[in-house]
Amino acid sequence: MSSLENDSMVGRLLEEISWDGKSVKRYRNGGRGLENVLTAEVFMMLDFLPRDEFLGAVLRKAHGAASTAAFAADEASSAITSLLPGDAQLTPTTIVLQPDAWIETTSCRILVEAKRIRSSAFQQEQLAREYLALMQHTGYRRNLLLLVLGSPPPIKVKGVAGHIEPAESIALRGLS
Repeated sequence: MSSLENDSMVGRLLEEISWDGKSVKRYRNGGRGLENVLTAEVFMMLDFLPRDEFLGAVLRKAHGAASTAAFAADEASSAITSLLPGDAQLTPTTIVLQPDAWIETTSCRILVEAKRIRSSAFQQEQLAREYLALMQHTGYRRNLLLLVLGSPPPIKVKGVAGHIEPAESIALRGLS
């Protein structure tokens, strides 16, 4: 995770918006339907509400990786959430990712990838790269790639016919 100059979720959202140039007009009407705005609204609430009851509940309802999600849910009260945390580089490559959020607990590191409620698709190598970044940045902790979706998996991946499970998408890129 990079060191951030602005540790406020709203501040980082505004920083992200500032890079949109002429397309910044999309944020009128509160940015309704825009992925980063929705992610900020959801994770800001999960950060401020009692974490055991809210963030913990979200983690307990996650599909897949049940034991890691349960560990993270049990430690939700002390979780540190970093929304729009900046770049994560895959070493030794020059590939740079921008996770939607990191959540850290005592024993777990969670990379969050959120998609809009509307139909959307992952890029072909997106999940594999995010999984690899998670593995490289986890250290001694358990890791969890948390996908926040409008509906449970399977998911749509560009260039792949139909819907597939996230683990299959990662395996297709040879990173399982």
